[in-house]
Amino acid sequence: MQETSKAHTFHCHAFYWSLASFSLGIATQQISFFLFFIAQGLLAARYGWPMGGVVQSGYRAAGSLFAWIVVSALVAQVRHPDLPAADFHWAFIAMWVVSTVLVSRISWVDLHRWLLVLSVPGLIRSILWLLQPDEIRHAMDIGFSMYPRAFGLVSNAITNAEGLVVLAGWSIARYTEKLSVRERRLILLHIAVSVLIVALSRVRSGILGFSVLFFLAALFSNRLRRVGIIALIGTLIAAGASIAFFGFNMASIEERLDLIQSSLQLWRMYPMLGIGPDRWEAVPLGEDILVGHPHNTVLAIMVESGLIGLGFYLAFVVALLRRYFWLFKNRRRLERAPEWVVKALCFALVSYLVFGLFDFNFGDSELLLLHALHWGLATKLWQVAQTPEGLVSEPEDG
Repeated sequence: MQETSKAHTFHCHAFYWSLASFSLGIATQQISFFLFFIAQGLLAARYGWPMGGVVQSGYRAAGSLFAWIVVSALVAQVRHPDLPAADFHWAFIAMWVVSTVLVSRISWVDLHRWLLVLSVPGLIRSILWLLQPDEIRHAMDIGFSMYPRAFGLVSNAITNAEGLVVLAGWSIARYTEKLSVRERRLILLHIAVSVLIVALSRVRSGILGFSVLFFLAALFSNRLRRVGIIALIGTLIAAGASIAFFGFNMASIEERLDLIQSSLQLWRMYPMLGIGPDRWEAVPLGEDILVGHPHNTVLAIMVESGLIGLGFYLAFVVALLRRYFWLFKNRRRLERAPEWVVKALCFALVSYLVFGLFDFNFGDSELLLLHALHWGLATKLWQVAQTPEGLVSEPEDG
């Protein structure tokens, strides 16, 4: 019995680290994920823990999408064997890693604390990056439009911003719980620093992400209304001041429009099957044509996997939305998770959809790992809730 308890504790802490390691950079994140994946498999074999399957209810749409991504990669490789080897979005497998045993034993408070603590080194590096004396002097000489954008320990500023919005979603969802004064202040400080980093880095999608998050918090929670409104106003003021001081980078907008045009050219070459995952620069279009993925997830999926892949992706998103809506509607009755956890997961999904309008976040391994683990948590919670013991009785009013 004691051995099993220790195994459960190790299992949960390994997952906390795996999910929170996003903030420590892609190398640490991927190593942590694969170590957790192997450890969970060994624990499942040792103690007979069920792992779940691809064809189970809740995973079929995701499984169909994943299968088509692999098919499109193989087709692309056969079509152009002379080009670099085709890739596929392997990080999507993280959705299947979350097990029933994990969800039944997880401490959601500990998970949130791990997420915040492991993000601190990235926050510190972002602050130091923005305060570099040489960069400030250089910006003063040539114009502050060239002031550096902070990215913490992850790959770029946009990825960093999306991660910070996801963490803020967890924090603001838990803010309604009974917290010590110290922890409440630390949560607010973490959110405030995150907003300032994104605003000073002029990440437009990050500013929008925080704004949407705070707006939804104020809209759907009476207890968060005051905090949400203040946070929303503060975000808009910080963003407005940053844009007014640094200026608005129209060149990046023009570049994105060019990438959309070149992506549509690629799609017209292979409209049904797509060019294959991550082949944006491999398929030639011309010397003077800017190549690269468009900063839009839906368009990028369509170009990579064709109209067939787009259909599978939209079916997957609709399945997720239905699942999350069910969880939100029944959030007060879940046996395995408190209400605030469902809100945090919903905030994370909204963040993914909002950032997907301005970036190909499904094709980013860092972000796909982060979000797929969230999708796995939500799917497993939904799956467990379908069992007779998965829901508690409806609480009485008042």
